[in-house]
Amino acid sequence: MAGFLGIGNYAKPGPGVSKDEDQRHDFFIFFELYFRKFWNLCVINMLYFAFCIPFFIPCFFVEMYNPRNAPLFYLSLVPVIGISVITSGLTYILRNFARQEHTFLWMDFIDTIKKNWRQSLAAGAIDYIFYFIMLFSIGFYNRLLSVNNWYLLPLILSVIVTAIFTFMQFYLYLMLISFELTIKQLFKNAFILSFAGFGHNIIITIFCGLLALVVFIFWPASALLIPFILISTFGFIIVFNIWPIIKSYLMPAAATNGESEDGDIKDAIFKDTGRTN
Repeated sequence: MAGFLGIGNYAKPGPGVSKDEDQRHDFFIFFELYFRKFWNLCVINMLYFAFCIPFFIPCFFVEMYNPRNAPLFYLSLVPVIGISVITSGLTYILRNFARQEHTFLWMDFIDTIKKNWRQSLAAGAIDYIFYFIMLFSIGFYNRLLSVNNWYLLPLILSVIVTAIFTFMQFYLYLMLISFELTIKQLFKNAFILSFAGFGHNIIITIFCGLLALVVFIFWPASALLIPFILISTFGFIIVFNIWPIIKSYLMPAAATNGESEDGDIKDAIFKDTGRTN
């Protein structure tokens, strides 16, 4: 398995292929694909951004007319769960870019949303509830630190659990649009893979964090990047580096011998995996 952007190697190279050659190859493939698909990345970013806007309308009106009402504000955020449905479409397009497969942006985006909206919505609801509870817990224990330093332990534990759950998101939607799995199986496999690809997760987080820092430094001018390229850039970094991990663990035959033309998966380490879309 190649390392992050081809830097590092988590599997032995094949005969006659040097380690350095593998690194150069994967590293340049990422940037080659990124710049070759740059316009398409802009298009899918704008499409995703436009589809997400309606989910924030209730929150916008609450902030405008009743900004001090915290319960109403949290209630207005519930529709944001629907963004998970749109994320499935974005993830499918980015996965095809990473696999260097042809895709029809609009048609594949919409078809993926139609096929996966139920599971995406369920996953989004679980994510929303989890982050709501954990952010409340982090804030609660952080305030109690002034009373007793022993609250540092549950605070650290809450942060670690939140970080692991965030790592799970790297894998969750890629598996959702690629395999026929139940919600329980999706989260179980995402949890396992969040540890299996832990090194990748850390480096991806640092890399995306640095990119976010650059955006923050040049804010508000950099805000113009959000509707045009920023979202798909973050997504492509994640998908490009996470897909080989999923392929290695869930598609061992494909990772070794190459995928079949129709992308079907017949063997997998996890017994609960199925076939690709």
